[in-house]
Amino acid sequence: AAKTKIMTVGKWNSTGKITIGADDVESCEEFCYLGSTIDREGGNDREVMIRLGKANGAFGRLWKIWACKKISMSVKVKLYASLVLSVLLYGAETWPMSKRITKKLEAAHHRWLRKIVHVTWRDRVTNEKVRELTQQGKLENIIRERRLRWAGHVMRMDPQRIARQALDWKPPESRRRPGRPRSNWQQSVTQDIIKGGFSWDEVPDLAVDRVAWRKLTALCATGTGGTKV
Repeated sequence: AAKTKIMTVGKWNSTGKITIGADDVESCEEFCYLGSTIDREGGNDREVMIRLGKANGAFGRLWKIWACKKISMSVKVKLYASLVLSVLLYGAETWPMSKRITKKLEAAHHRWLRKIVHVTWRDRVTNEKVRELTQQGKLENIIRERRLRWAGHVMRMDPQRIARQALDWKPPESRRRPGRPRSNWQQSVTQDIIKGGFSWDEVPDLAVDRVAWRKLTALCATGTGGTKV
């Protein structure tokens, strides 16, 4: 039988062991839950790198399709979105995004798109032109739209559900470790809605109205804002 493992999140001073019966429970640094990797630091760096590796493998297995001149660009792009991006962005709506992670994802996205349209850096074609040829948006905007959709879904949940309670939960006052604090999911959502000209305090009321929330999501996903829906 597989051994039971436990993971403590953050830095704990306690060195005491947890036992079940006569067996000590082994401590681990990370574990996979429902296809997503969770580490003790609460970040998503490890998960993003795993997703990039899996998506790159999926893209490579389809190289015959990308090279085939008989397949139209529209079909290739649809296959790319359904077979590559779906692997890359699994669970992306829950990722707290940082500039470093965003750059890595965008670099992979544009590298794959360039291979689909058979364009290299020697051709001096901009990423914007490549997105125009493939009718694809920036990955940052795609993730932002997914994140906002999920935020609206959680906001509409029953207050007794754990996911809804976690959205408003704040940890008790404690002494923070030195250094710059890690960005979290709520901060990412807050930055998203600011792009639409809104504030976090307006989110609960807007999320109740599905039509208004869809408009807000579309507005924020494009990175433009300033107009109330």
